Amino acid sequence: MRPRFESLQGDRAWRFAGTSAAGVCRQGSDPAGPTREETLLRLHGSARSRALRTWWMAAELGLEYEHNDILPRSTATKTPEYRALNPNGRVPTIEDDGFVLSESMAINLYLARKHGKLYPADAHNEALAWQWSFWETDRLDRQIVTYANHAM
Repeated sequence: MRPRFESLQGDRAWRFAGTSAAGVCRQGSDPAGPTREETLLRLHGSARSRALRTWWMAAELGLEYEHNDILPRSTATKTPEYRALNPNGRVPTIEDDGFVLSESMAINLYLARKHGKLYPADAHNEALAWQWSFWETDRLDRQIVTYANHAM
């Protein structure tokens, strides 16, 4: 089952259906949106990729961001400009006020810690959060992707 997004205010504000997680997204090509220099957080990736995790985290944190919709393995991931951000040419990648980071779990842990929400306050709980994040990436994610690829 794919997550559904519900529009809250046109196509700028959204939330995951059935949850309270909501975010504000400005498409990179939207002339009414901020310029790249004015936006502190920019997310590169598609809902049909692991960037979905990062969208969800941004929504849980109530962050405003600019979205550059790039599909995995698309020609946009092979451009010199994108490879300068992420030499692996993978999505998601974020630009956060000059700081560039890739890999969805690393991005999520970074955003949670930076914004002081959804991040453990002590070393023991931090280690447990990492443990389950790495477990999900290694064990659960593989099964979900296999199922999704064969269910469509």
